[in-house]
Amino acid sequence: MLNEQGRGVTYVHIQSRPIAGPGCRFVTGAEIISNLRVIFFDLDGTLTDYERSVDYAMTKIWEIIRDKCPLDLEEFLQGQWDFLAEMEEKESAGEIPRNFLKDRRIRTETFLKRLSPSLIDDFDDAGKTYSRFRREGVRLFSGTKEALSALRKRYALGVITEGNGQTQRAQLTEAGIIDLFEYIVISDEVGLHKPDIALPLKACEIASVSPNEAALVGDRIDWDILPANEAGMLTILSRQQRHYRINEVGCSEAAFIISDFHELLKILL
Repeated sequence: MLNEQGRGVTYVHIQSRPIAGPGCRFVTGAEIISNLRVIFFDLDGTLTDYERSVDYAMTKIWEIIRDKCPLDLEEFLQGQWDFLAEMEEKESAGEIPRNFLKDRRIRTETFLKRLSPSLIDDFDDAGKTYSRFRREGVRLFSGTKEALSALRKRYALGVITEGNGQTQRAQLTEAGIIDLFEYIVISDEVGLHKPDIALPLKACEIASVSPNEAALVGDRIDWDILPANEAGMLTILSRQQRHYRINEVGCSEAAFIISDFHELLKILL
C-alpha cells in the first residue's frame, strides 16, 4: 500500500481483493465502499476527545489534592500521561493484568500513590471521582454530531467500544449522540475485548451484515484497525488527538486516514 499525503485526508490505496467462491472475482475499492451497509465507530478518541476529558478529570482531582501534591498542574497532567503509556506497554507485554487499565479506581490510586501515598486519603473511591469528572469533561470532536446525522441517511451506525456498559452508555448519553446509533457493542456486555478479532465479528453479527459490508472508524491501530482488517472490514484511522498515540506505527494498515469528520464524509458520501 502507498500513502498519498494531501492537504487533508490521507488516502491509502484500497487494493482490489478477491471474493471467494465459484466464479471468484476481484472487488475494486469503489465497490467496497458502495457495498457498505454499516459504519461502526470506536468511542474514546474517535467520537469524543479522550485527551480533553482525561485532562479535565485529572485537573479536578489535582485541585482537590493541590496542597499535598508534589507536582504543579502541568507536571501532574504530563505525569499521568506518562504513567498511562507505561501501563499500556506493560499490559501489551503481559506484565500487568488486562483489567488494570480498565479499573479506574486501581489505575487512579496507583498513580496517586506513586506521587505520595497520602494523596488518596481525600477520596472514598478515587475511581468513582475520576469517572464523575470524566463524564463532566466529555466533549465531541468538532463536526461529530453533524457527520453522524449525515451518515445516518445512507448507513446504519454502530459503536464498538471497550469498557463497562454503564460507563460507556453514560458517556454516549452525556455527549448527546446515543440515539444516533442502531448498534452499541460494548466489550463487557458481550464478553469480548479489544483487540480480539471476535469483537468486530460479533458487532457484524449483531448488525446482521457480513464484514465486507461494514467499516470501522477508530483511533488505535492495535485495538481498532488491525482486528477490523483481519475481520474483513474497511478501516478508517482517525487522527484527531493531539498527543495520545500519535506516534503509533502501522498507519498504512488502514484504508484511509482522516484528521476530522469532514474528511470522513468525503470518503463515505
